[in-house]
Amino acid sequence: MSADIAGEIIHAARELKLPTVRDVFAQLGDQARAEAWSHEEYLAAVLARQTTSRARNSVNARLAQARFPAVKTLAEFDFSPLPPPTRDTIAHLATSTFVPKCDNAILAGPPGVGKTHLAIAIGREACQHGWRVAFDSASRWVAYLASAHQTGRLDAEPHRLDRYRPVVCDELGYLPLDTQESRTSSPPIAPVARASRDTGTKHWHCLSGSLKCAHCGHSLR
Repeated sequence: MSADIAGEIIHAARELKLPTVRDVFAQLGDQARAEAWSHEEYLAAVLARQTTSRARNSVNARLAQARFPAVKTLAEFDFSPLPPPTRDTIAHLATSTFVPKCDNAILAGPPGVGKTHLAIAIGREACQHGWRVAFDSASRWVAYLASAHQTGRLDAEPHRLDRYRPVVCDELGYLPLDTQESRTSSPPIAPVARASRDTGTKHWHCLSGSLKCAHCGHSLR
């Protein structure tokens, strides 16, 4: 490949914001000539690399934006103590099909049974399926909304939070809330809950909280 042609491809890839095409076209070109690919096969290979890279970068961006406190996956979770119906429910939640249906999932029970692990893992699966996720503890959500209430920003919060599906509220009923936050939590949360009820677009998925799931009622322990 001549330097002129390579320069044209690099320039075009930059203008079109196709960095992976810029990085792999020469290598794949050498492979295509060595293996006698058709023009269509070469083009398909280059575009496949770009598509894969963009999809991976999008997932990584959503994972970073969600601000999960740790990396937890379903593959790492010990499902052996769980009855089959509960395992099936978790598998269903991992598909993220409950999100566009505006369903809510509640994982409730005593400490140490894996609620936060599952909340993070299910949230990560939602990121993998293209959903923007917001994750935080119940006390931090209340503090954040209380601050918005006190500074007059509360009315805008349902619209801002509507960009995220699902919103994961971890440690619900587990960490004690500050006295002032407890007094002011009702006004901030009310508009968000009302938005969920009235529009069906806000999803407060309390995925932490012996996994007792709103979908099936089976306990984790």
